[in-house]
Amino acid sequence: MISLKRNTVDKLLVLLMIFIGSKGNLIALSDVTLVFTLLFSFYHFQKRGKKYTRQFALFSGAYLIISIIFLLKFDWINISSSIRLFIKLLVGYQVISTIGLAFLIHYERYIYVFAAISLPFFAIQLISYEGLKLIIGFFENAIPGLDYRGDWYVNSFFFTLNDNAEFRNSGMAWEPKGFANMIDLAIIFNLMRNKFKINKRLIILTLALITTFSTLGYLVLCIVIPVLYVINIKSRQKKIIAFFLGAIVVVSVLSLDFMLSKITSEIENRESHFVYIDNETDARSVTLGRFGSMALAVKDFPKNPWVGIGMQDKERTQGKYTRLVWVSGLADFLSRFGIIGVIFLILTYFKSSILISQTYGYNGGWIIFTAFMMIFFASAIIINPLFFCFQFLPFANLSSPIKNNDEK
Repeated sequence: MISLKRNTVDKLLVLLMIFIGSKGNLIALSDVTLVFTLLFSFYHFQKRGKKYTRQFALFSGAYLIISIIFLLKFDWINISSSIRLFIKLLVGYQVISTIGLAFLIHYERYIYVFAAISLPFFAIQLISYEGLKLIIGFFENAIPGLDYRGDWYVNSFFFTLNDNAEFRNSGMAWEPKGFANMIDLAIIFNLMRNKFKINKRLIILTLALITTFSTLGYLVLCIVIPVLYVINIKSRQKKIIAFFLGAIVVVSVLSLDFMLSKITSEIENRESHFVYIDNETDARSVTLGRFGSMALAVKDFPKNPWVGIGMQDKERTQGKYTRLVWVSGLADFLSRFGIIGVIFLILTYFKSSILISQTYGYNGGWIIFTAFMMIFFASAIIINPLFFCFQFLPFANLSSPIKNNDEK
């Protein structure tokens, strides 16, 4: 294998994680990309003398035992999906173990770069959507086999155009919400790294987040970040001022059309798509929404409460004629892995969040944990190598983070 500098390898691994996490095109979703990343990360994992920790070995054993339970319980198991999931877990673990806490720094920088790239493209998108669509979709339309989601969606690796989000910024992700998820975390890392001082990257990241018009993205920005700031400042006067300013911002943001009214409407109509369980329709698929996904998960929960149904999707309620698309990652995870899985998810992410806050010298790991859970409630991205990197922070032999407060 070509010899690469340590920092170059770290950057490539983080870029691969973000690329796969973006789910923007068929290459990002490809098993070939996943296996390549597995082998590339394994090579450098071994080269740096890293070892699989006892915690990860126990986790791997538990995964195997639960897979056997699924086989005994359902008399079948989705072998390909179960193996694919474990490969994703392994990739996430190897990458975070290889890079260590420097992953957070590289992640923030790359999301900043993608945010900066997205802003001029978003401006062009508002002026000439169809013209930009021809340019962005050039390779996708020209190369057989790269077409993804038909003619209403195009992606060029660094920017996406989605006809369902014509006036919103999707960045390099599959949709604006996915881009907002990544930006929110980058903003949190940036603020802690820079001691909550305004900087160029923060401005670009915030502008990009605003252009996503993402309900979840705005909520994390307006709730998590002010709370993180308030609990880390010592001045009582500053706490009071920050609290009232934060309250004003939250109320103003919630009054936007795509915020509180949208959330309320989705809650009230959470079971409206259940009619598609039995009814015949011309629709190939129907999106359940966040609250609809959770409602269906709760409906199925009593059938398999402890370990869920795993990757055997046929074992949970599905439409006879229409595919029901799960939007909420937490709902999907509850359905797949039951009470035991959710407990594991909470424990690992809570500990990871504590480690992240301590890395930057801040209190408030619990509010970072809240940010992760908010993201997972809104997006089905829990079982993604990018987020496994965050989840397996407590399992890895971590190296020191890059101590760098510059704006390079």
